[in-house]
Amino acid sequence: MDTNNNTSIIQVFVTEDSLSHLAVEYACRLASYTQQHIQLLYVLGPTKFQHWLSVGKIMHQEGREQAEQLLLKHAVSVQEKTSQMPIIEIREGEFEEEILQTFEKNKDITHFIIADDSDKSGKSDLLTKIMSLTPKIPAILSIVPKDLSPNDF
Repeated sequence: MDTNNNTSIIQVFVTEDSLSHLAVEYACRLASYTQQHIQLLYVLGPTKFQHWLSVGKIMHQEGREQAEQLLLKHAVSVQEKTSQMPIIEIREGEFEEEILQTFEKNKDITHFIIADDSDKSGKSDLLTKIMSLTPKIPAILSIVPKDLSPNDF
């Protein structure tokens, strides 16, 4: 969704993990202070099961439905906290490429928020990918620590 009303946008990267709610909560607090809108982004990767086309299509459709349900749940939370319905975007394709395309598509994105999903050793494939993109992301990157509670924002 392109915005033509010069309203800056906080983009929240949503995943299936249980930590995305922290990123959404943080974005809501930030939006209430800055009067920005929130965009919820989910990237649906390519279907890995391509052996039988019909099975791949079913898996893709199920993944899309799960993404829609997850984003709807977070959208309700955003609306309750900010009194605004967020922009919802599901992109399909390679993770890095789709992230960068959201910024090319919408120049009003000023913040990119993601929850820290690292394991006990501090490793995270998702954060590693995001960090490799930072030179190309024209926005403030905020990584919400997993041990932060909404009361700490």
